[in-house]
Amino acid sequence: GDGWAMVVMARIGTAAVHILTSAITGWALVQAWQKRKYARLLGAYAFGVILHGIWNGLAIVSVFGSLSTLSEQPPEWLSMLKPAVYAPYLIGFLALVSFAGLIGMNHRLAKATVKRFAGQEHFTPSNPGDSAVL
Repeated sequence: GDGWAMVVMARIGTAAVHILTSAITGWALVQAWQKRKYARLLGAYAFGVILHGIWNGLAIVSVFGSLSTLSEQPPEWLSMLKPAVYAPYLIGFLALVSFAGLIGMNHRLAKATVKRFAGQEHFTPSNPGDSAVL
């Protein structure tokens, strides 16, 4: 239908949020295991839960808000959902922030990997900015 572009954008945003929260939690698990930084793990887990909860809450508000446009006389409780007007914009903002967070995290981890292995003979990246999967 006409709204396929919005569906695609929502799916991309959903993927970005899930990948970012999983990546941060995975990074924090490694930090806890290798460096005994358990507070970082708890903080990353809390961040993931909160970000995911905000995403889900905005999605629910957005869906219920759009239900009011399907009926000529929507129930009164639906008309009280004024934030539903802003929910799609906030969802888009969260998607962009999540995507930017993924790019930033990838850059930071790649830089740390290059720095860590730069003096070793077996690790010679063609471009120090490239991501290295070890």
